[in-house]
Amino acid sequence: MREGWVETTLGHIATFDRGISYRSEDLEEPEIGRPFLNLKSMDRGGGFRPDGIKWYSGPVKPNQLTRSGELLVCCTDLTKEKAILGYPLLVPESLSGDQPCYSLDLMKVTVNELRAMKEFIFLMLQGASARDFMRSHSSGTTVMHLKVKEVPNFIFALPPLAEQRRIVDVIESVDNYITALETRAETARTARSALLHDFLSNPGPDWTKKPLGEVSRSRLGKMLNKSMKTGVSEYPYVRNSDVQWDFINTAELNTMYFSENDRDEFDLLAGDVLICEGGEVGRTAVVENDLERIFFQKAIHRVRCGSELFPRFLMHFMRFAADTGRLADYSSAQTISHLTGEKLRLLPIDLPSIEFQEEIVDSLDAITRTEKKLNGLASKVQNLRAALLSDLLSGNHEIPTSYDQLLGAA
Repeated sequence: MREGWVETTLGHIATFDRGISYRSEDLEEPEIGRPFLNLKSMDRGGGFRPDGIKWYSGPVKPNQLTRSGELLVCCTDLTKEKAILGYPLLVPESLSGDQPCYSLDLMKVTVNELRAMKEFIFLMLQGASARDFMRSHSSGTTVMHLKVKEVPNFIFALPPLAEQRRIVDVIESVDNYITALETRAETARTARSALLHDFLSNPGPDWTKKPLGEVSRSRLGKMLNKSMKTGVSEYPYVRNSDVQWDFINTAELNTMYFSENDRDEFDLLAGDVLICEGGEVGRTAVVENDLERIFFQKAIHRVRCGSELFPRFLMHFMRFAADTGRLADYSSAQTISHLTGEKLRLLPIDLPSIEFQEEIVDSLDAITRTEKKLNGLASKVQNLRAALLSDLLSGNHEIPTSYDQLLGAA
């Protein structure tokens, strides 16, 4: 361990408070009482979700109140992966004047600022050692609970305050870059949505409206039959969850029995359009290349376009129809909403010439490529951030003291 660094425990540099035990009927909506932070206020990445805030008007103890910048830790996790168990959250600036309270699913960590920066502890709790500790000190089957009495015993290396400040600043700079990339990607996504709406909400005089069944052939996939698993003639198949907007996941597919006739009937060729029957009804992707010896399940429609319909135009149309609610009248919903084959074939689609369809697709796909490039870059920087944070928390990489001059100038 480098000079100036000390081994300590979380309990030596912080105190801990538990939140409010509540019932769902204690939470009000709209804004009555004070903002109430609970499990739904955190996303799976440990970030803050403004749409997850509820409102609480019951009794509150002073230590169950929090304020902007204070550190909370998630004590309960509904995901089997323990994705947010023990993950930290800084109360956002947007709640600074509202005296929010928090649920028993969260624990407030008040850091002794003479020894540590809460921003540094926030980063330390994101590190691999802290994540492993929190996961190993939890219990439960369907709902995971952090053993909160063990949290103060977590041992970690604490650098001097000056070096904590440098580490925080370096990681914040990386975070700002990631945010900028994500903002640009969101701008591209918004621009594509606006352009798509502009194209398809105002069909030209030379466009024609036809039922989808007149310009394409469609069929549902093979019914899942686990009793026919024999180990012989089993092939991978695409499920509903494998079809995302403009993306088909073909990694780690499930398998089932497909006879020789099935393999002819349920093949997937370049240009086939896959549309989800249920789940997110109408979610669509296009098969870019022949998927040899990969087939598809009953929860998916395979659509083969005729000469009047360009496959990627259909995909963009389905996104437009889903966004604008046009699919609602064509979805059956006795229990779970789904799009039957009959309803899909009746779905009206506005069609310009095939040449103009391709022009529309080229414009939309250019924006999509920009969005994907930005998201890909943001993902790479996220990975670099994780490696850099691990290196900085270990003390293996020393930020030179000259960095303090940059901090002072800022």
